Amino acid sequence: MDPLSPTAIRLAFEEAAVDFEVTVEQLRGLDLSAPGTDRWTLGELLAHTTRGFATIETALSTEPEGPLLESPGAYFAQALGVPEVHEAIYQRGVDGLAQLGPDPVTAALEVADRVRDLVDETEDDALVGHRAGQLRFSTYLATRVVELVLHGVDLHRALGRPPVVGHQALRTTLQVLLDVADDAAALSICLALSGRGDSTGLASVLS
Repeated sequence: MDPLSPTAIRLAFEEAAVDFEVTVEQLRGLDLSAPGTDRWTLGELLAHTTRGFATIETALSTEPEGPLLESPGAYFAQALGVPEVHEAIYQRGVDGLAQLGPDPVTAALEVADRVRDLVDETEDDALVGHRAGQLRFSTYLATRVVELVLHGVDLHRALGRPPVVGHQALRTTLQVLLDVADDAAALSICLALSGRGDSTGLASVLS
């Protein structure tokens, strides 16, 4: 199955959503002020990962305009090309924790549950809006799979557990990363997958 076909993307999203819900349940009772990444606390990482769902609501309520971004790779190239974008992403994680309220775990699960229903109700070819441009819904959903998978891995690591990623979610994420990668990163991926090198260069694909 083509990992970027609408059917594959929907399956990948569902796998990533289930993993998110299982992982987030494991955060109950934990100290969310503990380190989650080198910059975010565990609670801030949870808040940022939850944006993988919340931004779908935003995109669907935003008037589509600007250039049509034909692929997830084109979306990331535009979205990550804004000056100071990574600092803005960091700050949204910090601010997002407060927005989840006094029970961040329950709030995050409620967002995920609500958005999963919204995804089911939305046509693949529906156009959605983003500051980077307009996208078909299935294209945008693929970018959310990437966010949920990568930050889901971050959550697993913060909990000291080996990452668990569904097969289709992993395949879709890999295909998007290959589309985003510049030549140096793509070569690093090829070498790593063929046993000819490590994965050091992969950090340059998305951060």
